[in-house]
Amino acid sequence: MNTSDSVKKVTPIAEMSEEEAVALPRAGDTRGRPETGNVQTVGNTYDVMEDLNEETLAVDQVLVAPPGLHAVYQYQTKARLLKAVKVDYLVSSEGTLWGFIGSRDEIDITATAETLPGFEGYVVREGASELSSAELEKLLELTTKEKE
Repeated sequence: MNTSDSVKKVTPIAEMSEEEAVALPRAGDTRGRPETGNVQTVGNTYDVMEDLNEETLAVDQVLVAPPGLHAVYQYQTKARLLKAVKVDYLVSSEGTLWGFIGSRDEIDITATAETLPGFEGYVVREGASELSSAELEKLLELTTKEKE
């Protein structure tokens, strides 16, 4: 047991008066002291950690989908208006097959056809992008599996 006078006595916050507890320094509060930089906590450490064992997803191959494959999106909620957009496929480095929309030169693997806002489902029909909202609704009913 150390009986030295240099040992600092620590009082738990629960045993402090309210004034003492309020006066304690907090993260980001320098209270007249020089700025010490960012405070590193467990929470913000987990936010920036990377799993070194996890392989980063990358586009492995881009496939041309059948000409009739379209993703259907709801673009207006009040009247439930639908539009169809031509889709191609990409194969990720882990072997997953996803639909994507847009330029083959600038593929964002995190924004697949299914993750874009308003995604309703896929339809297969030549010229689906020219169909009315009501016609797309009927096609969706024919091609969508009911949830059990």
